[in-house]
Amino acid sequence: MGFIRDLFSKKHILETATDAVVNTGDMLVFTEEEKAIANQKLLDWKLEYQKATSPQNLSRRYIAVMISVLWCFLVALVTGLSVFGRTLEADYVFKILSEVVMQPFSIVIGFYFLSHVVGKLGK
Repeated sequence: MGFIRDLFSKKHILETATDAVVNTGDMLVFTEEEKAIANQKLLDWKLEYQKATSPQNLSRRYIAVMISVLWCFLVALVTGLSVFGRTLEADYVFKILSEVVMQPFSIVIGFYFLSHVVGKLGK
């Protein structure tokens, strides 16, 4: 019985409420020291991510090159067919290029190069 009385005593409730108010007030102000700590944690996370994904760099590069080669081949094919008057075939290849190849090409190239561009813009 004494345990329950002590658990719900006014002193305990007052201490808990005071701690809650202090912690809430502390969270409302983001000091320079806290910003520096947060930036350091973010930098550490980025470095760990780069270390963890570094074996994938060769695979990413290979996929980007293959998609780029396919895109360049289809663009050259459309251009060549158009130059030689094969407009029906050129329209078909262009349809494949625009409906099938463009979205994966954009995603792969964006994924491969966008992180570098965003990193440079952030600085």
